[in-house]
Amino acid sequence: MATNDRSSLTDSNSRSAQGEVGFVVHPTWRLRGDIPEIHLYGRLDSGDSFLAIDTRALPSFYLRVSDATRAADIAVRHGGTVTPSARRTLDGEEVVAIVVRAPNRLGALRHALEEVEIRTYEADVPFAWAYLIDRHIRGSINIQGPWQRGDFVDRVYTDPTLEASEAEPKLISACVSLDQHPQTGAIQDIAMAGFGSQAAQDVRIRYTLAGRDGEPADAVCRTERDLLVAFRDALCRFDPDIIVGWDVGSLVLVALKQRMTACGIPFNLGRSNRLSHVVLPPDASKGQRHDGSQAIVEGRQILDAARIVLSGQRRFEDVELASISRELLGRIPNSVSERVQAVLDILETDNLIQLTVRRSLLIGIPLQRAWTSVQAFDFLYLSELHARGMVAPTRDTDRRGGSPAPGGLILSPRAGTARNVLVLDFKSLYPSIIRTFNIDPVTQISDPADGQDAILAPNGAAFTRESGILPKILDRFFESRAAAKTRGDDVASYAYKIIMNSFYGVLGTSSCRFASQSISGAITSFGQQLLRWTRDTLQGEGLTVIYGDTDSLFIDAGASFARSAEEATQRGQAIAARINEQLRNYLAVTYGVVSRLELEMEKVYTRFFLPTVRGEQRGRAKGYAGLIVDRQGERVDVVGMEAVRRDWTPLARRFQRELLDLAFHDASEQAIEAYVVRTLQQLRRGELDAELVYLKSLRKPLSEYTKTQPPHVQAAALLPEKKAPGDVIRYVITLQGPQPEDYIQAPIDYAHIIQKQLQPIADSLSGLIALPRYLFGSGQIGLF
Repeated sequence: MATNDRSSLTDSNSRSAQGEVGFVVHPTWRLRGDIPEIHLYGRLDSGDSFLAIDTRALPSFYLRVSDATRAADIAVRHGGTVTPSARRTLDGEEVVAIVVRAPNRLGALRHALEEVEIRTYEADVPFAWAYLIDRHIRGSINIQGPWQRGDFVDRVYTDPTLEASEAEPKLISACVSLDQHPQTGAIQDIAMAGFGSQAAQDVRIRYTLAGRDGEPADAVCRTERDLLVAFRDALCRFDPDIIVGWDVGSLVLVALKQRMTACGIPFNLGRSNRLSHVVLPPDASKGQRHDGSQAIVEGRQILDAARIVLSGQRRFEDVELASISRELLGRIPNSVSERVQAVLDILETDNLIQLTVRRSLLIGIPLQRAWTSVQAFDFLYLSELHARGMVAPTRDTDRRGGSPAPGGLILSPRAGTARNVLVLDFKSLYPSIIRTFNIDPVTQISDPADGQDAILAPNGAAFTRESGILPKILDRFFESRAAAKTRGDDVASYAYKIIMNSFYGVLGTSSCRFASQSISGAITSFGQQLLRWTRDTLQGEGLTVIYGDTDSLFIDAGASFARSAEEATQRGQAIAARINEQLRNYLAVTYGVVSRLELEMEKVYTRFFLPTVRGEQRGRAKGYAGLIVDRQGERVDVVGMEAVRRDWTPLARRFQRELLDLAFHDASEQAIEAYVVRTLQQLRRGELDAELVYLKSLRKPLSEYTKTQPPHVQAAALLPEKKAPGDVIRYVITLQGPQPEDYIQAPIDYAHIIQKQLQPIADSLSGLIALPRYLFGSGQIGLF
């Protein structure tokens, strides 16, 4: 089979073309003889697929000039050479570049240098990624040069001129689902649907084996081999940039690889003659989901719909497609075609593919890695670092220490009820702190000189006033997000938000090359100081702060504060404006900085309740409820209490919400007791059985639960199919113990629900409503 290279071009006449806009779908490299080549696969705006080959780039990394002499002989032995470089390390020392001709020898050279304690810089950055980073390419490009037809792509460019572009890509995607024989694993049914363009939406394909019942198929195949060949050929003809599916990397592609190999078919779904690969984590079990799986299909990107959905704004109790489809779409997919359509509809609900592409464009990282945090930060930061003539340490080199970073500050909560509680919130607190105080790996100084005008954080970290990289990136993102909001682009606005909010977490993560406890501690210590200062300032104005958490403060304004929620909101906005002005003055005088912080009026609770810690009198942090009245109407808002926790049954959660709603609307004791009695009667009559299901995830294989077996483990052991870590077990408590929801063999234990679910809910609200305990007693036969 021919390859996408210069020796296999099907059109011998080179074609010239003006520059065209395209998108790099898959950056990779190939060694041809002893010449390394960058291979950039992508899609042009014209609709053509392309491969851009660059033979001019060589892989490299960096060393300190002070180590160059010691490194020279080691480099030569591993096929590398020491060459001058104009770049320098973060602490200002000049560096030399180590250039190798074979990218696959780079790792051995790096380890040989590290064995003699020579520090390396950017030796762990993939060759193809470094190529894009150095050219500031973040997905979209303008490509110019001669091209020829390829066997697997429409155009092959050799050593073209590439420039970064900001154009929105026009990509084509395929969603895939399949069914396997439960015993043999043979693939019996497979479906694919296209999306991303009008023409792609017309692609709806289903292949099945002869003798299968169900919906009509495009082709009924005699053997599994025929089915797999037909699918592979159809996929390659359609030529998608993205292959998406539910657990596509850990289940769908694994099944395709295993069965195609068993049937003697090369597992090649890509845009070259290279075999596709699926790499599972070492502890992977056959037929189970694995978040750590990596799929490599040359020229395409593999997106796991489950991971994308769980990375979005919504939160789900269960990660199974059937559960999420039922919750979002109101239906449960059964056939392969229905599952494909369900995945498409779920992704479309929140524009999740568009959001993934937007993240990739903003950061520059390939689509398949767009939802990572550390790698995404790396890609974005390195590009800006190189623009300043600096290089970054290889991971675990020049690691910066410091005391562990403190978390967000919690101001002691005051338990009880209140009216007109104002919630003031610092907008994007940690990104705003980074911008305000110029916090950045480049600006950090370990030992400020006497008289140096540094910014000192409460944890002792110090930063220069020279423009930092992170503050500059965040300034740009804040402006772009504001513009996106103005034009109503919710996808872009959310993309900017989640990227900005990830920076603090990355800086505190050991897997990040820039990780620093002193930097992350500077951010959180400033956050704590600002929350205390704001509390003290509010109290200085005669306002009562009843709770605070990280970036929010709760003010008990009192029943007489306002005659309506709208008036309370307006007065709260005025308070926030005053505090912002005072904060600007405080930061200018104390730190000599311009405040980027903004305290905003987030919401008003016309009624508010903060419970006590169970068995104690002190208020419970991170758990409260209130009644919000705004233009959308009124609603009970619950944070951190049982009503929003998955380890409580749906009935218990609804029970708490409805009791809160009754109390917030001043229902009489008789009305509340009547509601409780009615709920207990419905429970005993079996009318609420659908709301008695517990959900809990397995944290390890079933065989490792040896000392104790929690209820969900007992239920999982009764299921016919083996469950793996991460799987959510749905079960109920019966008179014979925990049993899976779909395999109930005994009567439900209603006494358990009353004693372990409903009565504790009532107890948790004792500071708001008083329910006589006899209501829940087993002797109250009259209730039932």
